[in-house]
Amino acid sequence: TDYRKFEAPCVRRHRLLQSGENVVAGALSLRCSQSEVVVEADLLDLARQEAERVCELAAPPGERTYLALGHRTLAEIALAGQDWDRTGAELRQALGALEGCEAPLAEWRVYATVAQFRQQRGHKAEAKRYWTRSAATINRLAESLVEAGELRASLLNHPQVKTILRQAGRG
Repeated sequence: TDYRKFEAPCVRRHRLLQSGENVVAGALSLRCSQSEVVVEADLLDLARQEAERVCELAAPPGERTYLALGHRTLAEIALAGQDWDRTGAELRQALGALEGCEAPLAEWRVYATVAQFRQQRGHKAEAKRYWTRSAATINRLAESLVEAGELRASLLNHPQVKTILRQAGRG
């Protein structure tokens, strides 16, 4: 794995933390990034620790975006280990964290993970619904970024986003 691709986002989050602006969100963002990096690097025990810490930090202040992302990461770890019960439980918690709020940065990722899980378990129709929900959220985000061309292009060119759009029949 080429870890250099994670350097810029981690540096930006670290600077945000040092600036003192929105320290809770900055700390949670940094921990989410760290947990995603170690999942990709296949360091699942470390990823689990980071994701659990994100959930602990996010719950008291009601940071539902990061709570959902933390549970999503825990679901991905369980999915990698084919622990279907744990995967389902973590995804239910992630979806529960998203209920009644608007958190598109977490929604598209959580819905995609649910879709992947349901697809792996042979539930194609349900998987398709979640691929579609994820794609719809991505499209809403992209529409909101029309004025920020580079950021919009970065989102739409992200490999995971391309996969989601293709799975939803929109790519």
